[in-house]
Amino acid sequence: MQGLRSDARFEVRHGVRGKHFAALRTWWRFRPAYIHYDWNTPYFLRASLVKSILYGLVFLAELWVVRRLLRCRIVFTLHQLHAHDAPHPALQTYIQRRFVGLCEWVRVMWPSTARKAVLALGIPEAKLRVLPEGSYVGFYPDDAPADRCRDELGLLQDDLVLLHFGSVKPYKGIEALLEAFQSIRAPHLRLLVVGRCGNRRLARRIEQLSAADVRIQCRLEPVPVERVQLYFKACDAVVLPFEKIENSGSAILAMGFVRPVIAPMMGALPERLAE
Repeated sequence: MQGLRSDARFEVRHGVRGKHFAALRTWWRFRPAYIHYDWNTPYFLRASLVKSILYGLVFLAELWVVRRLLRCRIVFTLHQLHAHDAPHPALQTYIQRRFVGLCEWVRVMWPSTARKAVLALGIPEAKLRVLPEGSYVGFYPDDAPADRCRDELGLLQDDLVLLHFGSVKPYKGIEALLEAFQSIRAPHLRLLVVGRCGNRRLARRIEQLSAADVRIQCRLEPVPVERVQLYFKACDAVVLPFEKIENSGSAILAMGFVRPVIAPMMGALPERLAE
């Protein structure tokens, strides 16, 4: 949004908040030429299949009115081909296919994702735009000395420190990471698990596993912008053991702090990390 605002031709705003009729309310308030969706599943996916169907149909009907009757163009950034931990994957794919049919164009990060999107969601190639995600360099402070960051976290200067950073969710493979880490009996190895966890069962499991090993620091809480550098400057490498992934903001963030990334050869990660 900052990048778009730097061009005087654009006026860029956050849409109206809320999961119900957000597009219509945004159009009514701002009369935009375009509405861009960064993610769309929160507007229709629910734990209940019946509710997901109802919300999905209402969502599509709302967008049809916005696109066809109000002549507001819809664009979409496709981060993942399928929602992480989607409760109803077949329904999600069904609604997603019809959603992209209403879009002016769909932005993906890499050519490999574009090829998969054509097959998985039936998106015409002419509607796809390949625009790689930018870095976070310059947004997060990056001026603290690494040794001071380690001191603040209680780490020794000769420790080998691994970091898992970002929202803690089941698809990120953190339980497997903790179990694998505990199997390596290196006294100077350290692991930081940092990020908010909204899944209570997973949070309890992570806390149990980390409590069994004094080499693990577990901080399941949001991180203020000014403290993000603390963890990246203190670590030697970032570990992202995804079970499934297409794009990763955590990998891009690690690259911005010039830290090597250990991750599976999955999705667009091989292309991205090659840079």
